Amino acid sequence: MAAATRRLRIRVPEFLFVPCSDRRYRVLVDGRIQIDLPAFAAELERQLRAAATGYDFEREDALLQPLELVVTRPNALRAYLNEGGGPAALPNAQIKHAHLTREFDAHTRFAAMDTHAA
Repeated sequence: MAAATRRLRIRVPEFLFVPCSDRRYRVLVDGRIQIDLPAFAAELERQLRAAATGYDFEREDALLQPLELVVTRPNALRAYLNEGGGPAALPNAQIKHAHLTREFDAHTRFAAMDTHAA
């Protein structure tokens, strides 16, 4: 994510990589951001393939489908990430959000405002 956002000169404060039972990863981003979805999805896919040889191998052999970018309703992803943020007494600045979930198909918890596959 860092390499893709740096290359496109955009900021994506909340995101979540989701493993899916339909043999792909989905990347959820909050609907508050305004980005070029096709360009962002393509760059994420390119950076992921360059950084993770296992992912690149599975994409090359069509074991995984292209990554799909899912834009959630504004603030929906932020609320979901904050649910697992820890005790309420902990200041927001101290909460570290996870960016990869172990929950298959977690994207189904969200209404998709837009999607784009790489």
